[in-house]
Amino acid sequence: MKINTTTKKRFVIPAIIISLAIVTGGLVTYAYITDSWPFSENTKVQEDPTGADINLSPPTEQEIEASQDAKKRLDNDTAPDENTSSDKDTVGVGIAFAGVRNDSLEVRAFTNGIISGDGVCTITVSRGSTAVERQAAAFIDASSTQCQPVKIPVSELTPGTWDVRVTFDSPSAQGQSETVAVEVQG
Repeated sequence: MKINTTTKKRFVIPAIIISLAIVTGGLVTYAYITDSWPFSENTKVQEDPTGADINLSPPTEQEIEASQDAKKRLDNDTAPDENTSSDKDTVGVGIAFAGVRNDSLEVRAFTNGIISGDGVCTITVSRGSTAVERQAAAFIDASSTQCQPVKIPVSELTPGTWDVRVTFDSPSAQGQSETVAVEVQG
């Protein structure tokens, strides 16, 4: 009796495809049930070596809107300061977000006038004669320079309205933002 080998080959390829589909479906089901990647929550927080938390969550609608508003203000406020006597270029600095979240005053800032990873952002939060200052490293984004997000615990601040200002300084450029008022609750 002669066995037809082409009939066997016709069944082998569909059997392999069906087996792969079953295994893939099983892995996806397992990942979904155990809340593993890609189904896990995207709210992971990593520790920064400086001790500050880095929020890797996608931006909220409020952050996106504040960022767009800051970019519009930055485009209108990029004229050099006449009192600057430096060889550095003057760039506009925008505050993308400044507000209280999770018991911290959080500040996110950027400058789209220069793309530089060797700059330093200085965040100054002041109320009357009291000032709190933090520095953050700058890093390169696709089309701008971003400041590492800064969080100041509200326990370091008294209740009331605080003024937030960000300055950027690098070997080739410098600039500062407009002042943004943030309300800290008691």
